[in-house]
Amino acid sequence: MTSFNLVLPRKIVFGPGRFAEIASLAAPIGKRAILVTGRGSLEKSGRLKAVQERLDAAGVAWRHVTASPEPTVEQVVQLLSGIEDFAADLVIAIGGGSTIDTGKALAALIANGGEPMDYLEGVGRGRAMAKPALPIIAVPTTAGTGAEATKNSVIGDEARTFKKSIRDDSMMPMVALIDPEFLAECPPPVAAMCGMDATSQLIESFVSRGGNPLTDTLAREGLAAAGALIQFLRDPKDAVAAESMAMASMLGGVCLANAGLGSIHALASPIGAFFPSPHGAVCAALMPAAIELNCHLANEAENTELLDKYAMAWQLLTGWSGGAEQSADPFGGESVFTGMIDTTFDASKRLVRFLAQLKKAMRIPGLAHWGVTENDFGRIIDNAGPGNLKNNAVELDRDGLAWILESSL
Repeated sequence: MTSFNLVLPRKIVFGPGRFAEIASLAAPIGKRAILVTGRGSLEKSGRLKAVQERLDAAGVAWRHVTASPEPTVEQVVQLLSGIEDFAADLVIAIGGGSTIDTGKALAALIANGGEPMDYLEGVGRGRAMAKPALPIIAVPTTAGTGAEATKNSVIGDEARTFKKSIRDDSMMPMVALIDPEFLAECPPPVAAMCGMDATSQLIESFVSRGGNPLTDTLAREGLAAAGALIQFLRDPKDAVAAESMAMASMLGGVCLANAGLGSIHALASPIGAFFPSPHGAVCAALMPAAIELNCHLANEAENTELLDKYAMAWQLLTGWSGGAEQSADPFGGESVFTGMIDTTFDASKRLVRFLAQLKKAMRIPGLAHWGVTENDFGRIIDNAGPGNLKNNAVELDRDGLAWILESSL
Protein backbone atom coordinates (compact mmCIF):
# COMPACT_ATOMS: atom_id res chain seq x y z
CA MET A 1 0.00 0.00 0.00
CA THR A 2 1.23 3.50 -0.82
CA SER A 3 1.65 5.86 2.13
CA PHE A 4 3.33 9.28 2.13
CA ASN A 5 3.16 12.89 3.29
CA LEU A 6 3.53 15.94 1.05
CA VAL A 7 4.52 19.35 2.41
CA LEU A 8 4.24 22.34 0.07
CA PRO A 9 4.23 26.14 0.23
CA ARG A 10 0.70 27.34 0.94
CA LYS A 11 0.82 29.48 -2.19
CA ILE A 12 3.15 29.40 -5.21
CA VAL A 13 3.13 32.59 -7.29
CA PHE A 14 5.07 32.01 -10.51
CA GLY A 15 5.69 34.09 -13.59
CA PRO A 16 7.59 36.97 -15.17
CA GLY A 17 6.88 40.29 -13.49
CA ARG A 18 5.13 38.73 -10.50
CA PHE A 19 7.69 40.31 -8.11
CA ALA A 20 5.58 43.47 -8.35
CA GLU A 21 2.92 41.67 -6.27
CA ILE A 22 5.13 41.24 -3.22
CA ALA A 23 3.49 43.93 -1.06
CA SER A 24 -0.04 42.80 -1.89
CA LEU A 25 0.98 39.26 -0.91
CA ALA A 26 2.63 40.43 2.32
CA ALA A 27 -0.03 42.81 3.65
CA PRO A 28 -2.68 40.16 4.46
CA ILE A 29 -0.08 38.03 6.24
CA GLY A 30 1.76 40.49 8.51
CA LYS A 31 2.30 44.14 9.33
CA ARG A 32 5.90 44.06 10.59
CA ALA A 33 8.34 42.31 8.28
CA ILE A 34 11.98 41.38 8.56
CA LEU A 35 13.30 41.95 5.04
CA VAL A 36 16.27 39.65 4.41
CA THR A 37 18.40 40.18 1.31
CA GLY A 38 21.92 39.52 0.06
CA ARG A 39 24.70 42.05 0.26
CA GLY A 40 24.36 44.25 -2.78
CA SER A 41 22.91 42.96 -6.04
CA LEU A 42 19.30 43.64 -5.14
CA GLU A 43 20.16 47.20 -4.13
CA LYS A 44 22.23 47.80 -7.27
CA SER A 45 19.36 46.65 -9.47
CA GLY A 46 16.95 49.08 -7.81
CA ARG A 47 14.66 46.26 -6.72
CA LEU A 48 15.40 46.73 -3.02
CA LYS A 49 14.18 50.32 -3.05
CA ALA A 50 11.15 49.27 -5.06
CA VAL A 51 10.08 46.59 -2.59
CA GLN A 52 10.63 48.89 0.37
CA GLU A 53 8.45 51.57 -1.24
CA ARG A 54 5.76 49.00 -2.03
CA LEU A 55 5.76 47.73 1.54
CA ASP A 56 5.50 51.30 2.84
CA ALA A 57 2.53 51.97 0.56
CA ALA A 58 0.81 48.76 1.72
CA GLY A 59 1.23 49.69 5.39
CA VAL A 60 3.81 46.99 6.14
CA ALA A 61 6.61 48.21 8.41
CA TRP A 62 9.99 46.61 7.70
CA ARG A 63 13.49 46.23 9.02
CA HIS A 64 16.20 45.33 6.54
CA VAL A 65 18.99 42.85 7.34
CA THR A 66 21.59 41.32 5.04
CA ALA A 67 22.57 37.66 4.88
CA SER A 68 26.04 36.33 4.13
CA PRO A 69 26.73 33.95 1.23
CA GLU A 70 27.30 31.11 3.73
CA PRO A 71 25.25 31.71 6.91
CA THR A 72 26.81 30.61 10.19
CA VAL A 73 25.51 30.17 13.72
CA GLU A 74 27.31 33.31 14.84
CA GLN A 75 25.91 35.42 12.00
CA VAL A 76 22.33 34.30 12.69
CA VAL A 77 22.74 35.12 16.38
CA GLN A 78 24.09 38.55 15.46
CA LEU A 79 21.12 39.21 13.17
CA LEU A 80 18.71 38.15 15.90
CA SER A 81 20.23 40.59 18.37
CA GLY A 82 19.59 43.45 15.95
CA ILE A 83 15.90 42.71 15.44
CA GLU A 84 14.72 41.50 18.84
CA ASP A 85 13.03 44.85 19.58
CA PHE A 86 11.09 44.96 16.30
CA ALA A 87 8.22 42.55 17.12
CA ALA A 88 8.15 41.07 13.63
CA ASP A 89 5.23 38.96 12.48
CA LEU A 90 6.54 38.13 9.00
CA VAL A 91 9.82 37.36 7.23
CA ILE A 92 10.41 38.26 3.58
CA ALA A 93 13.59 36.68 2.15
CA ILE A 94 14.77 37.75 -1.31
CA GLY A 95 17.94 36.17 -2.71
CA GLY A 96 19.75 32.92 -3.31
CA GLY A 97 19.46 29.80 -1.21
CA SER A 98 21.63 31.12 1.62
CA THR A 99 19.54 34.26 1.95
CA ILE A 100 16.30 32.30 2.02
CA ASP A 101 17.81 29.84 4.53
CA THR A 102 18.80 32.77 6.74
CA GLY A 103 15.25 34.10 6.55
CA LYS A 104 13.79 30.72 7.49
CA ALA A 105 16.14 30.43 10.46
CA LEU A 106 15.16 33.90 11.69
CA ALA A 107 11.47 33.07 11.29
CA ALA A 108 11.86 29.94 13.42
CA LEU A 109 14.02 31.55 16.10
CA ILE A 110 11.96 34.73 16.48
CA ALA A 111 8.90 32.58 17.16
CA ASN A 112 10.55 30.04 19.45
CA GLY A 113 13.43 31.88 21.11
CA GLY A 114 16.89 30.51 21.61
CA GLU A 115 19.67 30.25 19.05
CA PRO A 116 20.54 27.89 16.19
CA MET A 117 22.49 25.45 18.37
CA ASP A 118 19.28 24.69 20.24
CA TYR A 119 17.70 23.20 17.11
CA LEU A 120 20.37 22.14 14.61
CA GLU A 121 20.12 18.47 13.64
CA GLY A 122 22.91 16.22 14.80
CA VAL A 123 25.01 18.89 16.50
CA GLY A 124 22.42 20.91 18.42
CA ARG A 125 20.84 20.50 21.83
CA GLY A 126 17.87 18.54 20.57
CA ARG A 127 15.29 21.19 21.37
CA ALA A 128 12.00 20.81 19.51
CA MET A 129 10.11 23.81 18.20
CA ALA A 130 7.12 24.52 20.41
CA LYS A 131 5.63 27.14 18.10
CA PRO A 132 5.31 27.49 14.34
CA ALA A 133 7.86 29.69 12.60
CA LEU A 134 6.74 33.15 11.54
CA PRO A 135 5.15 33.19 8.07
CA ILE A 136 7.78 33.36 5.33
CA ILE A 137 7.61 34.84 1.85
CA ALA A 138 10.54 33.44 -0.15
CA VAL A 139 11.65 35.08 -3.39
CA PRO A 140 14.51 33.23 -5.16
CA THR A 141 16.85 35.23 -7.37
CA THR A 142 18.77 32.17 -8.61
CA ALA A 143 17.65 28.81 -10.04
CA GLY A 144 19.37 26.14 -8.00
CA THR A 145 18.60 25.34 -4.39
CA GLY A 146 14.80 25.36 -4.49
CA ALA A 147 14.91 26.80 -0.94
CA GLU A 148 11.63 28.58 -1.63
CA ALA A 149 9.95 25.17 -1.44
CA THR A 150 11.86 23.42 1.37
CA LYS A 151 11.26 23.19 5.11
CA ASN A 152 14.82 23.47 6.38
CA SER A 153 17.56 26.05 6.84
CA VAL A 154 21.20 25.06 6.35
CA ILE A 155 23.52 26.77 8.83
CA GLY A 156 27.29 26.34 9.14
CA ASP A 157 29.81 27.00 11.85
CA GLU A 158 33.45 27.73 11.07
CA ALA A 159 34.72 26.82 14.54
CA ARG A 160 32.97 23.44 14.60
CA THR A 161 33.28 22.86 10.83
CA PHE A 162 29.76 21.65 10.13
CA LYS A 163 26.80 22.42 7.94
CA LYS A 164 23.55 21.20 9.43
CA SER A 165 19.85 21.98 9.18
CA ILE A 166 17.19 23.45 11.38
CA ARG A 167 14.09 21.65 10.14
CA ASP A 168 10.37 21.94 10.79
CA ASP A 169 7.27 21.71 8.62
CA SER A 170 6.32 25.25 9.68
CA MET A 171 9.50 26.55 8.05
CA MET A 172 8.05 25.79 4.62
CA PRO A 173 7.44 29.25 3.14
CA MET A 174 3.83 30.39 3.21
CA VAL A 175 4.39 32.05 -0.17
CA ALA A 176 6.97 31.08 -2.80
CA LEU A 177 7.14 34.06 -5.17
CA ILE A 178 9.13 33.04 -8.25
CA ASP A 179 9.86 35.64 -10.90
CA PRO A 180 12.12 34.28 -13.68
CA GLU A 181 13.10 37.83 -14.66
CA PHE A 182 15.58 37.79 -11.77
CA LEU A 183 17.65 35.14 -13.52
CA ALA A 184 18.81 37.47 -16.28
CA GLU A 185 20.93 39.24 -13.65
CA CYS A 186 22.66 36.06 -12.42
CA PRO A 187 26.39 35.87 -13.36
CA PRO A 188 27.05 32.92 -15.73
CA PRO A 189 29.39 31.00 -13.36
CA VAL A 190 26.80 31.25 -10.59
CA ALA A 191 24.02 30.24 -12.99
CA ALA A 192 26.02 27.18 -14.06
CA MET A 193 26.65 25.97 -10.51
CA CYS A 194 23.06 26.66 -9.48
CA GLY A 195 21.79 24.79 -12.52
CA MET A 196 23.88 21.75 -11.69
CA ASP A 197 22.62 21.87 -8.10
CA ALA A 198 19.02 21.87 -9.33
CA THR A 199 19.79 19.01 -11.73
CA SER A 200 21.41 16.90 -9.02
CA GLN A 201 18.46 17.48 -6.67
CA LEU A 202 15.95 16.44 -9.30
CA ILE A 203 17.87 13.28 -10.22
CA GLU A 204 18.48 12.25 -6.62
CA SER A 205 14.90 12.85 -5.49
CA PHE A 206 13.58 11.02 -8.59
CA VAL A 207 15.48 7.85 -7.67
CA SER A 208 15.28 8.31 -3.88
CA ARG A 209 14.07 5.43 -1.78
CA GLY A 210 11.94 8.02 0.04
CA GLY A 211 10.08 9.03 -3.12
CA ASN A 212 6.40 8.58 -3.91
CA PRO A 213 4.19 8.81 -7.01
CA LEU A 214 3.68 12.56 -6.66
CA THR A 215 7.36 13.42 -6.19
CA ASP A 216 8.23 11.15 -9.12
CA THR A 217 5.76 13.04 -11.30
CA LEU A 218 7.08 16.41 -10.22
CA ALA A 219 10.70 15.27 -10.64
CA ARG A 220 10.00 14.20 -14.23
CA GLU A 221 8.52 17.61 -14.97
CA GLY A 222 11.53 19.24 -13.31
CA LEU A 223 14.05 17.20 -15.29
CA ALA A 224 12.34 18.10 -18.54
CA ALA A 225 12.51 21.76 -17.53
CA ALA A 226 16.17 21.44 -16.51
CA GLY A 227 16.94 20.45 -20.08
CA ALA A 228 16.89 24.21 -20.75
CA LEU A 229 20.09 24.72 -18.74
CA ILE A 230 22.36 24.71 -21.80
CA GLN A 231 20.28 27.31 -23.62
CA PHE A 232 19.96 29.40 -20.46
CA LEU A 233 23.73 29.50 -20.05
CA ARG A 234 24.13 30.47 -23.71
CA ASP A 235 21.66 33.32 -23.28
CA PRO A 236 20.57 34.25 -19.72
CA LYS A 237 18.12 36.73 -21.24
CA ASP A 238 16.22 33.95 -23.03
CA ALA A 239 12.89 34.28 -21.21
CA VAL A 240 11.68 30.79 -22.08
CA ALA A 241 14.88 29.14 -20.82
CA ALA A 242 14.82 31.27 -17.66
CA GLU A 243 11.24 30.22 -16.93
CA SER A 244 12.18 26.58 -17.40
CA MET A 245 15.15 26.82 -15.01
CA ALA A 246 13.08 28.67 -12.40
CA MET A 247 10.51 25.90 -12.65
CA ALA A 248 13.16 23.17 -12.43
CA SER A 249 14.63 24.73 -9.30
CA MET A 250 11.28 25.08 -7.56
CA LEU A 251 10.23 21.53 -8.40
CA GLY A 252 13.61 20.28 -7.17
CA GLY A 253 12.92 21.96 -3.83
CA VAL A 254 9.48 20.37 -3.55
CA CYS A 255 10.87 16.95 -4.40
CA LEU A 256 13.85 17.04 -2.05
CA ALA A 257 11.67 18.31 0.81
CA ASN A 258 9.38 15.31 0.45
CA ALA A 259 11.44 12.50 -1.10
CA GLY A 260 14.93 13.21 0.23
CA LEU A 261 18.22 13.12 -1.67
CA GLY A 262 21.19 10.76 -1.84
CA SER A 263 24.94 10.27 -1.70
CA ILE A 264 25.76 13.42 -3.71
CA HIS A 265 24.26 15.68 -1.06
CA ALA A 266 25.33 13.40 1.79
CA LEU A 267 28.96 14.02 0.79
CA ALA A 268 28.51 17.62 -0.39
CA SER A 269 27.45 18.79 3.06
CA PRO A 270 30.67 17.93 4.96
CA ILE A 271 32.80 18.99 1.99
CA GLY A 272 31.13 22.40 2.10
CA ALA A 273 31.77 22.58 5.83
CA PHE A 274 35.43 21.55 5.69
CA PHE A 275 36.46 23.39 2.53
CA PRO A 276 35.48 26.83 1.17
CA SER A 277 33.60 25.60 -1.87
CA PRO A 278 30.36 26.49 -3.68
CA HIS A 279 27.69 23.88 -3.01
CA GLY A 280 26.62 23.65 -6.65
CA ALA A 281 30.19 23.10 -7.83
CA VAL A 282 30.68 20.30 -5.31
CA CYS A 283 27.44 18.61 -6.38
CA ALA A 284 28.50 18.90 -10.02
CA ALA A 285 31.87 17.32 -9.24
CA LEU A 286 30.29 14.40 -7.36
CA MET A 287 27.35 13.75 -9.67
CA PRO A 288 28.89 11.61 -12.45
CA ALA A 289 30.69 9.18 -10.13
CA ALA A 290 27.82 8.92 -7.65
CA ILE A 291 25.34 8.07 -10.38
CA GLU A 292 27.79 5.71 -12.10
CA LEU A 293 28.18 3.68 -8.90
CA ASN A 294 24.43 3.60 -8.27
CA CYS A 295 23.85 2.37 -11.85
CA HIS A 296 26.56 -0.29 -11.59
CA LEU A 297 25.11 -1.66 -8.36
CA ALA A 298 21.58 -1.52 -9.75
CA ASN A 299 22.69 -3.48 -12.81
CA GLU A 300 24.39 -6.10 -10.64
CA ALA A 301 21.20 -6.45 -8.59
CA GLU A 302 19.05 -6.51 -11.75
CA ASN A 303 17.16 -3.50 -10.39
CA THR A 304 15.49 -2.62 -13.68
CA GLU A 305 13.11 -0.14 -12.06
CA LEU A 306 16.01 2.04 -10.93
CA LEU A 307 17.83 1.74 -14.25
CA ASP A 308 14.60 2.73 -16.01
CA LYS A 309 14.48 5.90 -13.92
CA TYR A 310 18.06 6.84 -14.72
CA ALA A 311 17.40 6.18 -18.40
CA MET A 312 14.33 8.41 -18.24
CA ALA A 313 16.32 11.14 -16.49
CA TRP A 314 18.81 11.07 -19.37
CA GLN A 315 16.07 11.23 -21.95
CA LEU A 316 14.33 14.14 -20.22
CA LEU A 317 17.52 16.16 -19.76
CA THR A 318 18.79 15.65 -23.31
CA GLY A 319 15.59 15.42 -25.30
CA TRP A 320 16.62 12.06 -26.78
CA SER A 321 13.66 10.33 -28.42
CA GLY A 322 15.20 7.26 -30.04
CA GLY A 323 17.76 6.17 -32.59
CA ALA A 324 21.50 6.69 -32.80
CA GLU A 325 23.60 9.77 -33.38
CA GLN A 326 20.52 11.95 -32.97
CA SER A 327 22.39 15.00 -31.83
CA ALA A 328 25.91 16.17 -31.21
CA ASP A 329 27.08 17.45 -27.86
CA PRO A 330 25.60 20.97 -27.66
CA PHE A 331 28.88 22.26 -26.28
CA GLY A 332 30.80 21.21 -29.37
CA GLY A 333 32.52 18.09 -28.06
CA GLU A 334 31.88 14.44 -28.87
CA SER A 335 28.39 13.26 -29.56
CA VAL A 336 26.50 12.19 -26.45
CA PHE A 337 24.28 9.90 -28.52
CA THR A 338 26.72 7.51 -30.18
CA GLY A 339 25.43 4.04 -30.97
CA MET A 340 22.09 2.36 -30.42
CA ILE A 341 20.60 2.00 -26.95
CA ASP A 342 20.03 -1.69 -26.26
CA THR A 343 19.27 -1.59 -22.52
CA THR A 344 18.35 0.88 -19.82
CA PHE A 345 21.81 0.26 -18.36
CA ASP A 346 23.25 1.63 -21.62
CA ALA A 347 21.03 4.69 -21.27
CA SER A 348 22.00 5.18 -17.64
CA LYS A 349 25.67 5.19 -18.67
CA ARG A 350 24.83 7.89 -21.20
CA LEU A 351 23.44 9.99 -18.35
CA VAL A 352 26.77 9.68 -16.53
CA ARG A 353 28.67 10.64 -19.66
CA PHE A 354 26.37 13.58 -20.40
CA LEU A 355 26.74 15.00 -16.86
CA ALA A 356 30.53 14.62 -17.01
CA GLN A 357 30.62 16.49 -20.34
CA LEU A 358 28.33 19.15 -18.96
CA LYS A 359 30.58 19.70 -15.95
CA LYS A 360 33.66 19.89 -18.16
CA ALA A 361 32.05 22.31 -20.60
CA MET A 362 31.06 24.60 -17.71
CA ARG A 363 34.64 24.48 -16.42
CA ILE A 364 33.51 23.25 -13.02
CA PRO A 365 36.59 21.72 -11.35
CA GLY A 366 36.98 18.52 -9.41
CA LEU A 367 37.12 18.33 -5.63
CA ALA A 368 40.91 18.68 -5.53
CA HIS A 369 40.50 22.27 -6.69
CA TRP A 370 38.84 23.05 -3.36
CA GLY A 371 41.58 21.33 -1.33
CA VAL A 372 40.12 17.84 -0.92
CA THR A 373 42.71 15.03 -0.80
CA GLU A 374 42.55 11.30 -0.12
CA ASN A 375 43.58 12.03 3.46
CA ASP A 376 40.24 13.82 3.92
CA PHE A 377 38.04 10.96 2.79
CA GLY A 378 37.66 9.47 6.27
CA ARG A 379 36.33 12.58 7.96
CA ILE A 380 34.10 13.43 5.00
CA ILE A 381 32.52 9.97 5.12
CA ASP A 382 32.25 10.10 8.92
CA ASN A 383 30.20 13.27 8.58
CA ALA A 384 28.15 12.30 5.52
CA GLY A 385 24.46 12.99 6.09
CA PRO A 386 22.77 9.79 7.34
CA GLY A 387 19.34 10.90 6.13
CA ASN A 388 20.53 11.35 2.57
CA LEU A 389 22.46 8.07 2.66
CA LYS A 390 19.31 6.31 3.87
CA ASN A 391 17.42 7.65 0.87
CA ASN A 392 20.16 6.98 -1.68
CA ALA A 393 18.92 4.90 -4.60
CA VAL A 394 21.04 1.92 -3.48
CA GLU A 395 22.77 1.08 -0.22
CA LEU A 396 26.41 2.22 -0.13
CA ASP A 397 29.24 1.24 2.20
CA ARG A 398 32.31 3.27 3.11
CA ASP A 399 34.29 1.80 0.23
CA GLY A 400 31.65 2.95 -2.20
CA LEU A 401 31.61 6.46 -0.80
CA ALA A 402 35.42 6.57 -0.95
CA TRP A 403 35.28 5.48 -4.61
CA ILE A 404 32.91 8.37 -5.38
CA LEU A 405 35.26 10.83 -3.69
CA GLU A 406 38.35 9.46 -5.42
CA SER A 407 36.64 9.52 -8.83
CA SER A 408 35.54 13.12 -8.22
CA LEU A 409 38.93 14.61 -7.36
